[in-house]
Amino acid sequence: STGTNLAISNSLTLLYFGHDAAGNYTATNSATYTLDLVAPLPTATPGSISTNAPFTAALSVDENWGWWSTNGGAAWYAYPTTGTNLAISNTVTLLLCGRDAVSNQGPTNTVAYTWDTNAPTVGASPASGTTNSPFAATLTANEDWGWWSTNGGSTWSSYPAAGTNLPISNTTTLLYFG
Repeated sequence: STGTNLAISNSLTLLYFGHDAAGNYTATNSATYTLDLVAPLPTATPGSISTNAPFTAALSVDENWGWWSTNGGAAWYAYPTTGTNLAISNTVTLLLCGRDAVSNQGPTNTVAYTWDTNAPTVGASPASGTTNSPFAATLTANEDWGWWSTNGGSTWSSYPAAGTNLPISNTTTLLYFG
């Protein structure tokens, strides 16, 4: 006999057997076919951040293989589902993608690590002055957070980059930094 071809379009277990004209049957056999249409999903922890301290990025992927590049994709390096760690100590754009054994490949993901060595710029308005009535000093910061104290630096309070208004009702020395 010449057999037959079957088109398989989804995952399944095929059961089959044979028999002859005399009524003899073989044992039932099985074959499992898995149709994998999903690309691996690579991730990096932490995600995109700005920092001024070296750290380790942990790369993971949910099925083999993950691929990473830090030179714009000129060279790619594979890593398995057990993951890998990358030491980060400067500004770098990390590219990640996943490709499995049956050639499912996902899109390239970008993770940006920015090395920030510039201190924030902070300000207070008015900067100083003499008055006989209460007022609000406006504190500003150009990024992340600013910090202020009115007790000589014994305690500090934070304020966001959006700024804050600090009520002043008596003689006060305002300290602030970013």
